[in-house]
Amino acid sequence: MSRNNPRGFVEHRHMHGSMNPTIRKRRVKGNGGKANARRLFPGDPVHLVSGNTVVGFTVDASGATAAAIPILGIVRAVHDNNDKPLTFSQPTNGPFLAASTNGWAYVNEDPWQTYLVSTDGTVLSTLIGQYVKTTANTTIGTAAGRSGFAISVSGGRNTAQANNPFQVIGIGANNLDGIVQGEGNQDVEVKIFNHAWNVPTVLASAKIR
Repeated sequence: MSRNNPRGFVEHRHMHGSMNPTIRKRRVKGNGGKANARRLFPGDPVHLVSGNTVVGFTVDASGATAAAIPILGIVRAVHDNNDKPLTFSQPTNGPFLAASTNGWAYVNEDPWQTYLVSTDGTVLSTLIGQYVKTTANTTIGTAAGRSGFAISVSGGRNTAQANNPFQVIGIGANNLDGIVQGEGNQDVEVKIFNHAWNVPTVLASAKIR
């Protein structure tokens, strides 16, 4: 059953069948050059910047990615500046790294990892195979401590574009009706198309931020 449940990118399957995705610890800077200007949640995509540093994935109001920068991966967990797990008072605040705050992010950087992601509209079978962008992440899950990103259905394109960094593989396997189209806010399975460690030939001129 489909439901409106934006929760970022949830690890799902691996295109090579691996059970051990590549997880690396990356620095998050709170100030100075290449500082992270937005709150960072598990399930958020991130960009790689110089000095083993990552910044949160940013989109404009239309969902287009900033400067079409390749995506390094998806955040699994965020820790404080002492590399300790973040804890907040429940039920009002879950663990997330506040904007402009030093910390650490544990990132799934495997370019062959697939993810389940909610959508912002009705999914049609024509979306499968298309290159898509995300919603602008206006609903941020501070209470749950979980990303608010979803896939923009209207932004799907048949031609590869750097501003559409994800590719839809299929309708989410967690939907009991399988490949049936036409329901609102179904999950879709996606892979990162414009990945920092596997930049497509068509986007070979792309570089880190």
